[in-house]
Amino acid sequence: MDQAGRLGFVMGVNSAVFDILLPHQLNSAYDSGLTFGEVVEGITQFYQESENGPIPIVWAFQYVAYKSKGASAAQLQGQVELLRKLSHGVPLSSEGTPPQPVTAVLFS
Repeated sequence: MDQAGRLGFVMGVNSAVFDILLPHQLNSAYDSGLTFGEVVEGITQFYQESENGPIPIVWAFQYVAYKSKGASAAQLQGQVELLRKLSHGVPLSSEGTPPQPVTAVLFS
């Protein structure tokens, strides 16, 4: 997917999750002060590591926001390790491999 497609995807997720579904609970947690373009860059970088492929994009948003707020390298590593563990709760497919989420395809 090209940069314009990624930008549209991120804007759509932002609108659906943060503006419509959970505006009050999540806005403070995800308000990073970043532009959508910067969020796309951060998410793209996040998904460059193949181990992050199964992590839902909403969690990648959280990681990018956390990083932008000045989290230390140790804090970021701890968060990404937790997200990886949580994302492995997805049931395995019949072939024995986890299904590839759409975000892994869009941002890799």
